[in-house]
Amino acid sequence: MTAAQQQLLEDFLLIENAQERLSAVVDRARRLPPLPADERTDVRRVPGCVSQVWLVGELRDGRCQFRCDADGPLVKGLVAFLCAFYNGATPAEILADDTDPLAALDLLKNLSPTPERPRLRPRRHPGLRPAARRDMKLYDAHNHLQDEWLLPHMDRIATDLGQAGIAGAVVNGTTPDDWAAVSALASRFPWVVPSYGVHPWDCGNRPADWQGRLESRLATEPRARVGEIGLDRWILDSAKPDDPRLAGLRRATLAEQKEVFVWQLELAATHNLAASVHCIDAWGALLDTLRQARRPERGFLLHAYAGSAEMIPAFAELGAYFSFNGAFLDSKREAQRNTFKSIPADRLLVETDAPAMPLRSAWRLYNLPAQPDTTTVNHPANIAAAYAGLAAFLGLRVDQLAARVEENFQRLFL
Repeated sequence: MTAAQQQLLEDFLLIENAQERLSAVVDRARRLPPLPADERTDVRRVPGCVSQVWLVGELRDGRCQFRCDADGPLVKGLVAFLCAFYNGATPAEILADDTDPLAALDLLKNLSPTPERPRLRPRRHPGLRPAARRDMKLYDAHNHLQDEWLLPHMDRIATDLGQAGIAGAVVNGTTPDDWAAVSALASRFPWVVPSYGVHPWDCGNRPADWQGRLESRLATEPRARVGEIGLDRWILDSAKPDDPRLAGLRRATLAEQKEVFVWQLELAATHNLAASVHCIDAWGALLDTLRQARRPERGFLLHAYAGSAEMIPAFAELGAYFSFNGAFLDSKREAQRNTFKSIPADRLLVETDAPAMPLRSAWRLYNLPAQPDTTTVNHPANIAAAYAGLAAFLGLRVDQLAARVEENFQRLFL
C-alpha cells in the first residue's frame, strides 16, 4: 500500500460510525463532475453490474488515473472511492497490493449481498452539504479573508460561502497594514465581523502610531473586535532562520510580545470587546499573563486551541472560548483533536484560519489554486467540513453542533 493510499484510509477512518463513513463516501462522489456523454459508451461500461457503471482509465507517466460515473449515487460513491484509492499508483503496485479498501473502511457493512440493492439508503452526510439544510447556519470564529492569496478569488469564495450557509465570520487583521482590507470586506459582506490587532509575528515591525490607529478603528467601526493578538515562542526558539513566512520580520522577544499583547487585551477589556488570541509554544506564559491582565468581561477566543486538556479549566475560568480547526482532523493530530472532548459545551467554536491550516484532502470540500511553492491554500468554505468532522468526532449530528456553536458565537462576538 502506498503512503497516499494509507492516508486516504486513515482520513476516512476518522469517521467512527460506519454508516456515516459510507454517507461521506457517497457525498464525496456527488461533487464529482459526470463523465461527458461521449465517454459513457458501451466500451467503457463495466459488465455484470445491475447499475450502469462507466470507467475510464489512463496511464500518465507510468501511473494510473481513473475516472468514473454511475446511474446510482451509492454505486458511484463506492466506485469513485476505488478510483481515488488507486489513482497515482503504477500498474505493478496495483497488481501487487491485496488491500481491499472497501473492506478496510467497512463500507459494505450495511449492504445486501448484491451491492446494487442496499439494505439502508445512505443518509446524506449532515455536514458535507449544508446548503441543503437551510435552517443551519455556520460561523467561522477565525480566518484571514483579507489575505493576498484569497482576495483574487473573492467573488468565487463569497458564492461558495453563501452556499455553505455562512452566517458569521471573524476576519482578523494582524498588522495596521492589512486593517483597511479587513474593513473593506466588512463593508461588502454583512456576515463579516472585522477584528483588528497586532499579531506577535508582526509585533517587531509595528509602526510608532499603531495604538492610536487601533483605538481609532474601534471608535469608528461599531462592529469591530480586537485580534489577532497573542504570544508566540515558536518564532524565537523553533522557526528556521529562512522560513519564508517570517521574511522581513523582526522577531520580537517574548517580553516585547507580552507588552503589546497586554495593551491590546486591556483595550478590549475597556470596551468589553471579544479578543482573538494566538498562542504557539507559550501556553504557560499566556495563562500567567491572562491572570494578571484585565480581560474582556464577555470573554476571549483561544483560536485553534493546541494547549493541553489539563489547562482548559484554568483558561475557561478566565473567560476563554476554544475554536476547533479542521486541520485537527489529520490523523497525525489525534492529541489536539482529543483535547476537544474536554471543552465545555458553552465555550466551543469552529474555525478555518483560512488561507492557513488546510484540511486533509479527504475532508476538503472546496479548493483554490496553490501558491507558487505548491503550498495548499485553505478555502474559507471548508468551514463546513470542519463542522462535519468535529460533529462526527464528538458523536453529534451536525445540526446539533451548529446550534451549539451559533449560540456561543453570538454570545462572544455579537
